[in-house]
Amino acid sequence: MRAPKQSDLGRQNDKPLADYGNYGPRHLSCFIPLKHWRLCRDNFQVMNNNSTYEKPAQTNPPKPSPRSVLARPQRILFVDDEPSACALAKRVFPEPGFELTTTYSGFECLEQFRVRPHWFDLIVLDLSMPFMDGEETFRRLRAIRPNVPVLLSTGFFGQGQGRVERMLAAGLAGFIRKPHRPDELLARVQLVLENAKFSRVGCAASDASFA
Repeated sequence: MRAPKQSDLGRQNDKPLADYGNYGPRHLSCFIPLKHWRLCRDNFQVMNNNSTYEKPAQTNPPKPSPRSVLARPQRILFVDDEPSACALAKRVFPEPGFELTTTYSGFECLEQFRVRPHWFDLIVLDLSMPFMDGEETFRRLRAIRPNVPVLLSTGFFGQGQGRVERMLAAGLAGFIRKPHRPDELLARVQLVLENAKFSRVGCAASDASFA
């Protein structure tokens, strides 16, 4: 016996299942009567026309709080021909918040500074060095970047007082006597960095007032 066609099922949807021979409910479940198919189609169209798609509300990502943004470390260029002084600086300034670069002569200092003059926040400069002393190095540094903060380090203040005074008049940020004590060196560097920061803020506010 042949399988009933869908058109036959549409015309004979009330026909007993026994009349379909060996085709039981499991086989006939795949044949949908025509009127039932049209009803499902019409209901689907109504639901599709009445349904609305709402786009999810766009939310701006939260801005990071100032505390979540870590400030970059303060970059220090330490210049001294004495290895013991550089070794002490390496013990003091690996503290969090500092990045240290050590050089052993004025020539090496200028070589580093010319490559990236705005990289360093502070230069700790020894006054008494061979071939090029601290005063000459300071003058050349200021020629490259006039506002660079420089802290002078000297163990012969009495003999070099005249040079120190000239450098202070030319914009030296301050000086510290040798031999260095770790706590004193750290405190002095922090003070100079704070003063340089307030100086930059003051200059920015002054420029804004004239804008």
